[in-house]
Amino acid sequence: MRFWQALMNKQSLRRRLIAWFLLISLVPVIWTTIISYEMCKHILVTQAIRHLQALIGRQEKLIRFYFQEKKLDARVFIRDSNSLDALFALDNALKRYSVDSPEYQEIKKDFEPSIADRMRALDYQNLFLITKQGDVVFSVEPSPFVGENVLEADDLGGLARIFEKSRDDLELYTSSWVLKPDKNSLNTFI
Repeated sequence: MRFWQALMNKQSLRRRLIAWFLLISLVPVIWTTIISYEMCKHILVTQAIRHLQALIGRQEKLIRFYFQEKKLDARVFIRDSNSLDALFALDNALKRYSVDSPEYQEIKKDFEPSIADRMRALDYQNLFLITKQGDVVFSVEPSPFVGENVLEADDLGGLARIFEKSRDDLELYTSSWVLKPDKNSLNTFI
């Protein structure tokens, strides 16, 4: 402040007026620049948030549509008479024989190609056929769970909850329970 006063005292009137004019004109310019910057920043942030919210909404709709389609595919698969025939035949074979028996393997060999083809057409990675009692009677991919009851197996607790809910409500449900936690892939059960 002293420097400014000393400068003003030593200067002529003309120089003082020029300095005051510059000071008076620069303060509004600086103030306007700061306000414009803050307003532009607020507008850009608001637009970015709106854009991201719209993107989230769109992606949410796509994900919801994907799972609705998967549930519809599962309903069609469940109502297919070949699937029901396979379920009953494999259940009967499993009750009479073991998983490794030639009788069970023969019945499995009869139904496996059609079920596997439909599974691949529906873009599923694996498919379990489970009876109302919770017995896993079939799996397209090799699985140690065939012949086990999902309600009694310790390592299938999450699948048991999904199964019970679906069986009791007679509705298809989607779950993110992970069958193989060591694998880095998404597991969804319908």
